[in-house]
Order: sequence, then structure tokens, then C-alpha cells
Amino acid sequence: GQLRYYALATHAEHHFRTVDLKNEAKVVFRWYDTFSTRRFVDQPDWAFERASVLFNVAGALSYLATSQERGDPEQIKLACRYFQEASGVINELRKIASSASWLSFTPDMTDDFLEAL
Repeated sequence: GQLRYYALATHAEHHFRTVDLKNEAKVVFRWYDTFSTRRFVDQPDWAFERASVLFNVAGALSYLATSQERGDPEQIKLACRYFQEASGVINELRKIASSASWLSFTPDMTDDFLEAL
């Protein structure tokens, strides 16, 4: 589901790159901070939405990794694979966030935090 939505957001970003999302289309994407849901950021940017989706995908992959049975060697291998995939997703998220022109971030979307993950 989430990766499909990511693909759709990427497609929409390409096709609507000349549309002013905030003023023309009246579209903003909201991200709530992972640690404090009272803190959020709204951005009229498809890249921001894609970054938000990737953050959630990395979280889901990490959860799957921690859910594996640690007494089974095959499950440990699967957990390692999930953690590696989550790491790759976070690296892609960092690329998006570092090249973005967003003026504000929640603490969990800063480069320092993403690097620590």
C-alpha cells in the first residue's frame, strides 16, 4: 500500500510540477512529529509527501524486523534483511530531505536525526 502510494506521489509530482500546490491547487501535506503529535509541519510539496511516506515505510520495515523470532536462524536472516531495507529507505529519504527547499522540519525529519537512524 505505502509503496504504491509513494509511486503515485512520484508520478503526480512529475506531472504537476508546474502547479503551485499551495496557492493554485490549495493542497498541503501534513507531517506529525513522531515524538510529539502536537508538533507538525505543513508543506505544499510532493517531495515532502514522498519523504513522509518513506519515513513510514522505514518504520514498518523496522517493526517487521523486530517481530521476527530470534531463536530461528532463518528468521534472524529475515530480520537482517528488513533492517537493511529500512536503512536503504532512510538513505533515500535523506536524499529527498537534503535537496528540498523546505523552510521548516519536525525534529524527526532533520538530517541529524535521520543520520542517527
